[in-house]
Amino acid sequence: MESSRYAFRKAWMRAAARLFDAVGAGLAGLRQIRPPSASAAPRRVLLLRLDHLGDGLFVGPALAALRAGLPDAELVLLCGPWGPALFGRDAPVNAVEVREVPWFARPRRRGGVRAWLEILRWIRRQRFDAAIDFRGDVRHLAWLALARIPVRLGYARTGGGFWLTHRVPYRDAHEVERNLDLVGALTPQAVAGPLLPVSVDTQARRAADALLAEAGSSADRPAVIFHLTAGYPSKCWEPESLAQAIDLVHESGLGPILVIGTAAEAPVIAAIVARARHAPSVLAGRTTLPQLVALLGRARGFVGHDSGPAHLAVAVGVPCVLLYSGVNALRSWGPWGGRTQVLHRDVECSPCGLAVCNRNHECMRDIAPEAVVAALRRLVDGRSGSPP
Repeated sequence: MESSRYAFRKAWMRAAARLFDAVGAGLAGLRQIRPPSASAAPRRVLLLRLDHLGDGLFVGPALAALRAGLPDAELVLLCGPWGPALFGRDAPVNAVEVREVPWFARPRRRGGVRAWLEILRWIRRQRFDAAIDFRGDVRHLAWLALARIPVRLGYARTGGGFWLTHRVPYRDAHEVERNLDLVGALTPQAVAGPLLPVSVDTQARRAADALLAEAGSSADRPAVIFHLTAGYPSKCWEPESLAQAIDLVHESGLGPILVIGTAAEAPVIAAIVARARHAPSVLAGRTTLPQLVALLGRARGFVGHDSGPAHLAVAVGVPCVLLYSGVNALRSWGPWGGRTQVLHRDVECSPCGLAVCNRNHECMRDIAPEAVVAALRRLVDGRSGSPP
């Protein structure tokens, strides 16, 4: 079943998108086009996934399926700065083009028009004969049309469907499965596999080992890694509960605790850690993405929210206790496979899509810190886990 056509929550924005599509379809003379046949297999395919780390991990199974279905095609991934770390030497794509666009930055930055024009010029020079936009973003669809790419696939969740040659229904399903729907328009036999493994080089491993040794962690005493933040404040557990969970995990003897994060997240992390009785080792701003992968590979367990690092931990295979708010639908954005336990409370206002909760945050407030320790203990002992 197709989900709501437009991603906008405000009625006036949905109305504006409908009007834009109606006018654009009339001007373009929109007509239905059959899916490409096997004899028309594209030679150069552009794959757009410019948003965030978790989105990049969720697109991995679709890229693997596309490579299996089009073994001779040149696949070029246009993505965010996480791309080289996720899709290195053994990736199913031929090339990774990195662009950090202002409209996906947190917080958003200026310069969107200039960045948009630069990417349009780059796409035009590449002469692709097919493209897939995994986001469903009108800004991306405009690139594909203005570059005159013959086969253009996407969702058109923010309008611009008249620019697509193949508009794929946006199903009420997991994001990994929706990505497979797009790929399936080119390779009908596409099947959703696990998240792609993330490789780590020797230099990253050595740096991670040095950080672990500094924190008192070793092969005999592996650490539990906490990620205390997320893209939106509404996705985060209460600071008091996070601090209590840190103390309880410390007291459980599961291992030393490391707290990861970016340099920009450091002030928020410091305020939470200050509430804990047992101070963990804080590595905010001290790790590259490959080093973070290496740290996760050495960890006993991971505790975090609905975030990119959480999905990275799932891909690495570390036991994960994940705290999910009601911002996103769990069935669409929950962990894909791995050794995971999700702590989540269903509430009537979910999914809200809000960056800041406008109620009492009841989707997270009633989760007990003791539940984190119990879930982590079960996972470490191998007594539970969640399938895809």
